[in-house]
Amino acid sequence: MTAKLYDAEYIADKFYPQHLTSEKTNKLARRLAKRFGIQQRAMCIDLDRIPENVLRVKEEHPLFWCLNLTQRISQHISLSEIGYVGIAFNTTSH
Repeated sequence: MTAKLYDAEYIADKFYPQHLTSEKTNKLARRLAKRFGIQQRAMCIDLDRIPENVLRVKEEHPLFWCLNLTQRISQHISLSEIGYVGIAFNTTSH
């Protein structure tokens, strides 16, 4: 139900490619990706279209994800029992 997982170093290469940034910037991004200790990260952005911010598939859009989550929850609990569902998510690309 979440977006596709990518290795942190792969993401660093995609966000800071050597053909768009300097080699030094790319190396720094890769080094920081290792140090943060996050091995994999879920991304819904099409990494092959960087620097454009384009979703890989529409099903990974936050609105679609939230509606899908609400529908799945309501299969087990009636909407009248739920009342209100509040969901917050990080929309930054870093």
